[in-house]
Order: sequence, then C-alpha cells, then structure tokens
Amino acid sequence: MNAAWGGICCSQPPCVAVSLRKATYSYAAIVERKAFTVGIPSETWMKEADYVGIASGARWNKFAATGLTPVRSELVYAPTRRSFR
Repeated sequence: MNAAWGGICCSQPPCVAVSLRKATYSYAAIVERKAFTVGIPSETWMKEADYVGIASGARWNKFAATGLTPVRSELVYAPTRRSFR
C-alpha cells in the first residue's frame, strides 16, 4: 500500500501513524495480519510509488506492473518490496 495520510508521530520509540478507510484492500490485509511494513522511496522509485498509490491491489498486480517483487519481512507477517533491477 502507499499511504498518503501518514507520518511520524514519535521519534523515541520510533513510531508512525497511518490513516486508512475500511473500504480499502490494504485495510483488510492489515487487519487480518495485524502488521504492515514501512518503506520510504527515493526519487529513483517515485514513478513506481505513484503507481502503487493510485492502483488498487484488489484489481491490479502492482508487483508485475512495476517490476517490483514482494519479499517476506523477517520481523512481521507482511511483505516488503525490492527491485528486480
């Protein structure tokens, strides 16, 4: 997911907040897994970040469309992303 409504809410301990609507595909996945990962894209990945922010994972395979591949996080039951490139 790409959350536009979010940000840092504490530095010690590190903490972020995101705001999601129940109607979204991401909301259901996060509630089911009780976890999510956070990534902050560099300018190199802005095109891909923009796409994943506007395309629904319920309708589109974002990984195939962007050339990114999911990588299982070692800490929580949620994917992280890395590039094929």
